[in-house]
Amino acid sequence: MKNEEAARNIYKTAAAVFISDNHFHDFLEKLAEDEALHAQIMKAALCLLERKNLPVDQAIILDGKIRSPIDRNIDDIQNMIKKGNLTKKIMLEYIIRAEYSEWNHIFMYAVNVLDQECSGFATVGPKLQHHLRCIDHYLETTGKYDEGTGAFRNSEPVWNEGILVIDDSPEITELPEEYLSRTGHVETATDGAEALQKAIRRYYAVIISDINMPGMNGIDFFHNLESFYKNIAERFIFMTGFPTPYVVNLCRRRNIPLVRKPFKLNELSDCVYQLLESNIRRKALQELACN
Repeated sequence: MKNEEAARNIYKTAAAVFISDNHFHDFLEKLAEDEALHAQIMKAALCLLERKNLPVDQAIILDGKIRSPIDRNIDDIQNMIKKGNLTKKIMLEYIIRAEYSEWNHIFMYAVNVLDQECSGFATVGPKLQHHLRCIDHYLETTGKYDEGTGAFRNSEPVWNEGILVIDDSPEITELPEEYLSRTGHVETATDGAEALQKAIRRYYAVIISDINMPGMNGIDFFHNLESFYKNIAERFIFMTGFPTPYVVNLCRRRNIPLVRKPFKLNELSDCVYQLLESNIRRKALQELACN
């Protein structure tokens, strides 16, 4: 809890330092919100332990080799802020060191153990992965990836979101499948009927569907799937080269993103990112409430 709260204060203070850099300021504000959420998750964990009086098997001790680098990283950046020596480069280096550490594994270990006692903790994995995805997205879109951040980019995800891409043209599904693989685990389908069977069997955080397909088209697939998941529009993206007035009105009315073919890969990637961003932040801490 102490470390998560310290990270939140660091990001919040740094956001004020870089207030003239709108993009970096907003990025730091988002990270501060995430760290506040992480601290709340740990508080909920403590509440659960105290309320249920759960026996704790002390088989693992966080020794100095694990704790010292994390604590030292926090102390170093706090001193930089106090002395007024904080630069954007130093702040980005801190973010990489802080977020690419053993701390994520420790955090998820605690969450996974407590998930056995409270199902609300099952949603924490996607939240933490989105936090890391937010950093990855900023580094990529601003061209800040370099040799020092390569390890972060190649790190194993703590959670893999499911993404379903539906199109009857293999050329359309193959490249997005490869390109979006860093965002989540991507599966494909060639028509609405196949996609419906897959989407009923497992949960996909994002569903990207073409509209004009043989057999069950994208519109029919959407309406059929909606009978199983009433809020499916929150996880849906349509893509088409020929948007009819009906399709445009449906997307506008249901707030469904519409990607027009031919599309740029970064356009689709941004659309997926924004959808995940809005859905993760829409879900509050209610599922972690102690009562």
